Amino acid sequence: MNMKPKPQLHRRPRQRGFTLIEMIMTMVMMAILAGITAVFISGPVKGYLDTVRRGDLMDTADLTLRRLADEIRMTLPNSLRITENGALVYIEFIPTIAGGAYLDEYSPPTAGSTKPLVYSDDTSCATVADNCKFDVVGAMPANPAIDAGDYIVVYNLGQDANQNRYAPADAYATGDDCSACNRAKVTDVTGKTVTLAANVFAQQAPPLPSPYHRFNVVPKTRAVTFVCPATGNVPGSLLRYTDYGFFATAAGPSGAIAALAGKTPAIVAERARCAVSYTASASQRNGLMSIRLTLFNAEGDESVSLMRQVHLDNTP
Repeated sequence: MNMKPKPQLHRRPRQRGFTLIEMIMTMVMMAILAGITAVFISGPVKGYLDTVRRGDLMDTADLTLRRLADEIRMTLPNSLRITENGALVYIEFIPTIAGGAYLDEYSPPTAGSTKPLVYSDDTSCATVADNCKFDVVGAMPANPAIDAGDYIVVYNLGQDANQNRYAPADAYATGDDCSACNRAKVTDVTGKTVTLAANVFAQQAPPLPSPYHRFNVVPKTRAVTFVCPATGNVPGSLLRYTDYGFFATAAGPSGAIAALAGKTPAIVAERARCAVSYTASASQRNGLMSIRLTLFNAEGDESVSLMRQVHLDNTP
């Protein structure tokens, strides 16, 4: 007799989910863990963000001071003027792009240089054309080269601390075309010969040629002024003005409106304050400018300050 096994019944495992209490307990534990994590993580994260923000401010301040220092080092000797009207500080100077040596009247001609820069004959250039021409001794300036519209300046003594002019050796003489001064506009450059619009050097009284027969080239963009809120005032933009001509009075309390009016400045840095000082040696052969630049973040609750000193060679 065959006995068939009874079929076995397979039961599925019983499935269970979270109860409401278990879910609430899990949420509470996760909240506690998140709070503990936030306490330990928020500090380092905030510190990192603060470090990044300070680093950005520091980089901007350093780059700004480097740019300003590079420009100041290329100023025409004895042309730096620092003025302050309480709210703003003005850093004004005449830039140079090149320099060289001219053939002197009493020096023998050299290879390729036969026309001297005339100081002894003030006859009009319309009568004696060579009175408005001179030859460069040695290599011609390059990168950039002398161009029509630039200015030739010889033996600049500038102004004293009270803006008293050392006439006629002051390149700030008012107007683009000054007379009996030490700045002449270039009209043409051919080979080593530079042609001037007028020989202002022969009209000087007394004549002031360079003892070393040196000249500086001032670009046609003319003077430059940086304007910055002074220390103790509300931070603002550090601005750069240029291409506004030559003014006997500094672009400060009295001359700023006339010199800078109508010019659109470039913004060098924002939320800035500056403290600037300048000391020239008794011999006027060198000078030292110190500038402290302070930059603030957008919220105004944090700042960085950097100081830089710039040495100037004022040998004319």
